[in-house]
Amino acid sequence: MYHPIPTGNNSDSSSNDSAAVAAAAVGGLGTKIRPCRSRSTEVGTGALLAHHRRRMLAGRCRDGGHDGAAAAAADAVLGSLTSSMDRIADLVRAATHVGSVGSSGVVDSGSSSSRSGTSGTSISATGRGSTAKLWALVDAAEKQRKEISHTAQMERQRVEAEHERAAAVLRGMIERDQRRADAIEARERAERERLEEEERERAEAERAELEREKHLERARAEEAAAALEERQRAAEVAQRERVQEEEVREKKKAEVKAELKAEAAKKTEYLTKAKKLMARLVEVRGSLEPFERNKAVSRRRLQFKKVVRGRLNTLSHDAEKIRAVVSDVVNAVSAARTEDDQIKSQLQETGAMADGGLSPDMARGKRYLLDLLCSNVIVRVQAEGFNGTRGDGFPLAAFLASVSVEVKELVPLLAAHFYTACPATIPKLPDITDDESETGLMEGLGMLKDKDGNYETFDRFLARTEGLVSIIADIMASVPSDHILFGGHQGALDWLGRFLDLLPPAPQDPLPLLTAPVLVAFLTGAGHMLANKFPDEFKAYLDTIMNDISTRLDVGTIGQPSATRLKKILDTGFEGFRTTMPPGAVGAYYDASRSGESVSAPPPLAAASAGAGGNVFGNSTATGAQFGGSIFDNTSADTSNIGFQPQQQQQGFPGSSPAPMSAQTAFGQPQPFGGGMSSAPQQQQQQQQ
Repeated sequence: MYHPIPTGNNSDSSSNDSAAVAAAAVGGLGTKIRPCRSRSTEVGTGALLAHHRRRMLAGRCRDGGHDGAAAAAADAVLGSLTSSMDRIADLVRAATHVGSVGSSGVVDSGSSSSRSGTSGTSISATGRGSTAKLWALVDAAEKQRKEISHTAQMERQRVEAEHERAAAVLRGMIERDQRRADAIEARERAERERLEEEERERAEAERAELEREKHLERARAEEAAAALEERQRAAEVAQRERVQEEEVREKKKAEVKAELKAEAAKKTEYLTKAKKLMARLVEVRGSLEPFERNKAVSRRRLQFKKVVRGRLNTLSHDAEKIRAVVSDVVNAVSAARTEDDQIKSQLQETGAMADGGLSPDMARGKRYLLDLLCSNVIVRVQAEGFNGTRGDGFPLAAFLASVSVEVKELVPLLAAHFYTACPATIPKLPDITDDESETGLMEGLGMLKDKDGNYETFDRFLARTEGLVSIIADIMASVPSDHILFGGHQGALDWLGRFLDLLPPAPQDPLPLLTAPVLVAFLTGAGHMLANKFPDEFKAYLDTIMNDISTRLDVGTIGQPSATRLKKILDTGFEGFRTTMPPGAVGAYYDASRSGESVSAPPPLAAASAGAGGNVFGNSTATGAQFGGSIFDNTSADTSNIGFQPQQQQQGFPGSSPAPMSAQTAFGQPQPFGGGMSSAPQQQQQQQQ
């Protein structure tokens, strides 16, 4: 690049322009070289290049440095350039100095004649030669500058490329180192994290282990507490169970005791009822004493005795005769009740008469009549000529069973008379100890005394017992099938079972002396009925008698006859009882029907005669349905099945322990209350008419 040099006469300006041209010629590295007015202030190109080098070195230092070989090469090039530029600068200064000292040789700073083609001021030959050299030198410098600039540019590019490569390598190394560092840091971080995680896990594990230990400790404590509580609870439960079991055992024992007691009481309930009946009989007979002593009713008493003794004496095995006697007695009882009601009505109207007229005891005629009837039955059955096993009692039994259907008051009263006369009819055996005296034995058996105070013989006692037992057996076997005197048919089965229960169990031998006589009398009278009405139950009882009882009978001097007779009636067995009617039985009044069948008794006559026709006492007649009141204040009492009938059929009678009947005499000859012959008052006779 060429720069024109302006011409002028001013030497200073020429020199300055030459310096400027020289400076412009050597500005290869883009460094602007300003002309210097004073030498002292001029800065050489080499200095500039050195300064540039120092800046490059400082930049490299800032960049972290480059490769050592590249830096050394760059320093060598810059050093050569610096030396060349310094020589050029010296030449420029020399040329400037030459132009300033020549007299005619002033260098036109505008342009040379060869360049501008214009004519200028003439210079000297020396000046022209120097200028030409100078311009040659400038051209050479310019050329060298360009070469240097090109070289510097190439070197700069090379250096920059080297720098770029070094920087890329450095960046790669840095990046690789950074990656390594990152990897190391990542590994360290991962290791730290792993260690921290392991530490956390270890701490967590320790905490978990501690918690687990605490939990286990708590669990063990709770388990121990629970086990202790469970043991305590189990102990309490066991204690409660033991207490409950003990209570259950005690309760069972109490229940068993109560059951045994109830069973025993049930088995002996009929005995209690019998005692109450006997006690009540004493009270009833005591209430009849005023009637017995009252002379105003002597005529009634006489009439009652005629009916009872007279009509009973006519009984026979003729069914029609039995029916007639039943009708007479039923009508007599009805008439007595009617007369009692009339007396009661008059007493309510007028009150008791103090002059010997009406009194409350005069209204007890029916009660007196029934008691008289029962007492007469006991006398007849206990008579020496009475033989129950021969059949003497069947007419009387048929009569009593039929009357009891019409006169309900007879049921408890007759039972009380029989139980009082003979405890074996309850049934009940005497309570006799082994060391009992003979007197105690006789009293315990119920043996009677005569007027002289001597006890009856054993033969007489056994015969009397057989008679009483046989009559109740005959009554139980009589029709109608639904009568309740001594419990009727069912009462016979119950009576036999109770008597067998009273006997001591095997192997006690011998059995009580009464065993054979009682069984002979009872089986003879009721065996046929029981075999037909209750075949299964009776067969079981009969087997017990045949296989056990009969083998343990008393076969001593007194007991042998009865034992022999019992074994004789047992020889035919069950079929003999079922098919054979007992001796002396009245066919129309003996119930030989099978189980489930029912037989009715012949109804009483509408009006039976007492020998002269009409009513027994000449009074208005009344049917059995009109009977009211009761000897024991119980019109429907059933006393023979005591302890087994419903309570409404068995009204207990309050009273003390049984006492012997006051009117009974030796050997069972009871007199009801004697009798007077005084007549009734006129007023009473008028009322009866």
